[in-house]
Amino acid sequence: PARSSTACRSDAQARTEAGLDHLRRLQERTETSLDRVGTSLDRLEASVDRYIENNDKRFADLAKSVDQSNRKAGEAVNRAGRLVEDIVAPSIRDFFRQTFGWQGHVSSAIRLWRAPAEKPESEREFDAFVAGGDAFLLVSVKSTVSPDYINDLLRDLAGARGFFSEAEGRKVYGAMASLNIDSAVVRAGERRGLYMIGLQSGLITLLNSPDFKPAEF
Repeated sequence: PARSSTACRSDAQARTEAGLDHLRRLQERTETSLDRVGTSLDRLEASVDRYIENNDKRFADLAKSVDQSNRKAGEAVNRAGRLVEDIVAPSIRDFFRQTFGWQGHVSSAIRLWRAPAEKPESEREFDAFVAGGDAFLLVSVKSTVSPDYINDLLRDLAGARGFFSEAEGRKVYGAMASLNIDSAVVRAGERRGLYMIGLQSGLITLLNSPDFKPAEF
C-alpha cells in the first residue's frame, strides 16, 4: 500500500508537470503570435503613415496646381482686358462702319456689366458691343481662341436681346477677336457665322474668307 500511494503521487506530479509544460508551450506560442501581430501592426502603422504622407504631398501638389491654374486664368483675363482696352476700343467702331456700311451714329461700350431685366441677379460681364443702323455686333475678346470660346459666344448671342436693349429691333451678329486664332478655329467660327478678327498693334483685321456670310442671331 505504501508503494502504491507513492506511485500515485508520482503519477499526479508527472501529470502536473506535463500540464505545466503544456501551458508553458501555449504561452510561448501565444507570445510568438502576439509578437507577430505586433510586427504586423507596426508594418500597418508604417504603411498608413506613408499613405498619409503621400496623400499630404499629393494634396499639396494639387493645391499648388490649382493655385497656378487660377493665377494663369487671372493672367489670361488681364491680358484679354488689356486687348479690349488697347486695341479693340480704338478700332471697333471703324470696323463696324466698314463692315456694315453704316456711317451714322453708333453706340458702343467695352468691359461692361449687364443683367436681364427679369433677372437682375444674373449680371455678367461682356467684352464689347457696337450698335448702329439695323445691326448689333457683340464682340468676345480672348488672348487665345479655342472651340469652347466659340460655343460660349454662340450662347451669349442667343440671349443677347435679354441683356442688351440696344439689340432690340436690330439684327444681332457675333465677332470673336484675338491675338492668336488658329486657321482651323477661324474656319470653325466662320461655319457658325461669326466674324473672326485678328488683333495687332492698334489694328483689327477680318480673317474670314471673301465669300463669308455672317449669321443673324
